[in-house]
Amino acid sequence: MKKLTTFSGILCVLLMAIAFSGCGGGTAANNVVINSYPGTEGLDLQALGAIMSKARNPQELEQLINDPSTHINNLDLNNDNQTDFVQVTETFEQASNTYSYDFTDADVNNRVATLTVTPRGQQAIVQTVGDPAYYGQGAVYTSHMSLGDALFLAYVFGPHTSYYAPVYMGGVRPSYYHPYGVISAAQYQTQTQTFVTTTKVPMQKTTSPEIKTQRMPDTAKSVPPPARTSGGGSQKPMVDTGSKQTSGPVKNFGGGSTAPKPAAPKSAPPAPRRR
Repeated sequence: MKKLTTFSGILCVLLMAIAFSGCGGGTAANNVVINSYPGTEGLDLQALGAIMSKARNPQELEQLINDPSTHINNLDLNNDNQTDFVQVTETFEQASNTYSYDFTDADVNNRVATLTVTPRGQQAIVQTVGDPAYYGQGAVYTSHMSLGDALFLAYVFGPHTSYYAPVYMGGVRPSYYHPYGVISAAQYQTQTQTFVTTTKVPMQKTTSPEIKTQRMPDTAKSVPPPARTSGGGSQKPMVDTGSKQTSGPVKNFGGGSTAPKPAAPKSAPPAPRRR
């Protein structure tokens, strides 16, 4: 009887161990769902505002964002473990007297965020707004800057007869650009916060945009974060690329074309054959 009791106890322990390993074993550990937005880990909105202190025009803004030494770009929306190229497109909205700078991930052709600058006397209202698909709801940072706070404002306050548009398309990239490996979210946050602190450009989190434009992402939209697992990449959300541009010549700061290419003419249908 004592042997039977001992055997039953051992069998019970083995069954419990098998059940535990089946519920939390190795395969399940690789499918842990992670809820986070790729924009917060790949293109910091505070850093986008802070980099205005170093860029003199939109082309330099684009170059500095893609420069690995600034630690601003960590986007990887095509899941190749390399940073994606971020393009800048400039537009002007006359109704609100606002200049907008769209940041588009060129590797997937999706707009991720927008920076707006609205002159007000000798100051400017600067906003960085993240698309909810990449940052979640209400991702807005705002600052009131004077002309001496950022080099970029001298460009904005200057005369404008044209607007900057990307000149690198169809997989073509500028000679200075070299993709580099993405880093963890924790490393990225540390590096971008260091950059923001050193530039001394204050960008405060706000609940909604102070100045709204037609091209600005709808920050009130609620979009769930893309599903990701610990063993793989995230699904790429598909959003409006914001590709519509204010008509007019394109401002060129060296290299590339100076005017948008016209659309290719549509070919006429073939004439019917005579029998």
